[in-house]
Amino acid sequence: MASWPSHALSTWAQPIEQMVNETIDLMLSEINRSKPRKVTLNGTFIHRKTTR
Repeated sequence: MASWPSHALSTWAQPIEQMVNETIDLMLSEINRSKPRKVTLNGTFIHRKTTR
């Protein structure tokens, strides 16, 4: 929808599959009482007509 010509909204693409996999890994780590960790994933900015 954000890419529709009538909208042309700039958006942020998120790595959904990676996010799901990391979430599962984090949940399994919690179950196994592993040390908590921080996860950072890179997204991609999609420039369209709503940003300069």
